[in-house]
Amino acid sequence: MDSIDRLAGELDEWADAGLDAAFWWRDDDLGKPSPALGPLLALADDLALVPLLSVVPAWVSDDLPEQLSDFEVAVAVHGFNHVDHELGRAKKSEFGAFRNSEAVARDIVEGRARLKELFRDTPISCFVPPWNRMEHAHAALLVDLGFTGLSMFGPSLNQPPISDICRINTHVDVIDWRSGRTFVGTPVMVQHLILQLRKRRRGELPLDEPIGLLSHHLEMSEPDWCKFGEVCETLVTHRAARMLDSRQIWEFC
Repeated sequence: MDSIDRLAGELDEWADAGLDAAFWWRDDDLGKPSPALGPLLALADDLALVPLLSVVPAWVSDDLPEQLSDFEVAVAVHGFNHVDHELGRAKKSEFGAFRNSEAVARDIVEGRARLKELFRDTPISCFVPPWNRMEHAHAALLVDLGFTGLSMFGPSLNQPPISDICRINTHVDVIDWRSGRTFVGTPVMVQHLILQLRKRRRGELPLDEPIGLLSHHLEMSEPDWCKFGEVCETLVTHRAARMLDSRQIWEFC
């Protein structure tokens, strides 16, 4: 049995139990238009998917909205300039314990203003911290800075709640950061998806928490996107699965 068949088999278990699984897709580290973004947009268009694109405000160029104009996407603020301020004192973070709240708030406000200037008709309500890390005290500032959503990595129940902030995380990172920064491959991607599905089906994680796919277009080739797309096609077509529109995902809160 190949990987896709095993994924379909797990989803069959969901269908037999009268359940359905929700998935969504986030891609990080967007800045300037590039050929690397083309396969992502083509795949999203082919499968009628709406990914959340996390845009680094300090990297973004004025012509990025033009490249995205013909596609259905959501946009999130991805930090400010994607710089590590921990300097080896802790794991990499742009908004970690070694920054004061005034500096953090200034970066977040400036970053959101930059994206709102470029994407005038697109709601900018979600914040995605680089490296999926953010000191809780800094995250608590988000609601007063104009945000309603926060997206990081891992089960949301393992992260403290923030009043008036909806937390919808990703769970399956398709990049192998330790060994070459390359696509993990179909078998590994499917293995992680099945693990997330089984934990929900067995009650180890909330059944209604959407499973988030996390990609990084700058690290992926066209063949990688073809394999990624084959997995996504199963999530689009299986009777027990549905891929959510990232513009509407916050309705789960």
